[in-house]
Amino acid sequence: MSQCYNLQGRDFVTRVNEITSGKGVDVVYDSVGKDTFQGSLECLKIRGYMVSFGQSSGTPDPVPLSALAPKSLFLTRPSLMHYTTNRDELLETAGEVFANVASGVLRAHVNHTYPLSQAAQAHADLESRKTSGLEVNNNMAAVITKFFIASMIMWIAPLAILFGFNNKLLPGSTDLSPYSKTLLSGFLAVISVNIVIVFYIYMALKEPSDKHEPDPAFLAEAKASVNQST
Repeated sequence: MSQCYNLQGRDFVTRVNEITSGKGVDVVYDSVGKDTFQGSLECLKIRGYMVSFGQSSGTPDPVPLSALAPKSLFLTRPSLMHYTTNRDELLETAGEVFANVASGVLRAHVNHTYPLSQAAQAHADLESRKTSGLEVNNNMAAVITKFFIASMIMWIAPLAILFGFNNKLLPGSTDLSPYSKTLLSGFLAVISVNIVIVFYIYMALKEPSDKHEPDPAFLAEAKASVNQST
């Protein structure tokens, strides 16, 4: 049985008891922490498992062992790193996740796509619980690559002047003194780099188009990881 329930401003313990006819649930996975911890314990059935794996609302208050006795409850606070202590465990667990993503069992929900210029707004929306998923699209790897390529190209003119090559754009440049060549090449280099920086900052902050379809490259990587782990 699957049920979705919005916890915002509601008594989730009462709702869980209604759904389960007062029996409670077998397992609670609680990532909220302080605000929901006690209620999560109350939702459990006899011999239920409380898995506390986060504390977005703060660290839960200390729990005496006697609080677990009335229902013989189990309490654990797992850390992901302890389940991926070596390469084999990492590949096995990652392979299971990627396999489910590739097969469509797990689907990443993109609630809204934000440009890099609205990163602060994205965080504000997440903190205020206005969104259940987000993507900050910055494409910085591609931007940095293009930046270096363009920078290298735009350095050609200054280097040509510095080393005395004939340049059709600057006729007579080879007649300049070494000191003048150095100053001129340095000036052009600074101008070139600044132009590239301004251009690619603009490109990085430009409003991206919404992208809600699965990335083919990601799916290919997921399948490769699954094959490697098996």
